[in-house]
Amino acid sequence: MPIPPAHLQHIQAIRKFISSGGAGGASDPGLHLLIHKLFQNPDKIVSDAETLDAILALVVEFEAYRGKGSQYGIREFYQRLSGLYYHAPIDPPEPEKRDGKFPTEVTDPPSPASAIPWFEKLSGYFFQRVQGSPVRSQRAGYLRRMAWDALGDLSRLVRHPEHLAHAQIVAADSRAAEQEREGAVMFMSEYWAGEEPDQATAELLWKLEKNPPSREFLVTVLQAQIDLDLNNEFGALNAVEEWDDAQEEE
Repeated sequence: MPIPPAHLQHIQAIRKFISSGGAGGASDPGLHLLIHKLFQNPDKIVSDAETLDAILALVVEFEAYRGKGSQYGIREFYQRLSGLYYHAPIDPPEPEKRDGKFPTEVTDPPSPASAIPWFEKLSGYFFQRVQGSPVRSQRAGYLRRMAWDALGDLSRLVRHPEHLAHAQIVAADSRAAEQEREGAVMFMSEYWAGEEPDQATAELLWKLEKNPPSREFLVTVLQAQIDLDLNNEFGALNAVEEWDDAQEEE
């Protein structure tokens, strides 16, 4: 169906903000308000493929924007997009299992863009955002973490083994920013929520516990272990105390 006029108006307003470099003068309502208005009706966004596609295209444009409000804006867009998970009135089917396992490959022919469910589109968008070389800056690391957080939520609706495999690589990569690695660890916890994790995930979490880059990272790993029944609060507390003692001795 055609994109509702209200959404078109809000998209055009944000494009105008981008083209002006964020300098809208006294008539500029502010980027926060513009994004707020765009996402006012989340149920309509997820129920209409063309509207969601248009918004995702707008966010891609904003990612290339470097003017006033660029850093705030992209964080706000990520938050609003991931928030669609909590507002969508649609109950998608549970991920299909075959022979007790989730499929590792797609056997069905590809669907046209208009037929792809909203949660698949968001999952694809955020998975693209965690690709590429490891990042070191706090800003880039935070955005990667936000993308992993969104993928974790969406994994309750759609699960892709390639997402898990990539999360394992990122979590183990000491070159990556801690926030990026923490996001990957938390994603693994969400991916296996309510189920026994595979051996690769369990072994990785135990390995990460042994040589964490910081106390915060250690706590994140231990929490994931607890969530997946690989550890308990007593064991986690002991691990943190051992970390603290080791730091005092240095």
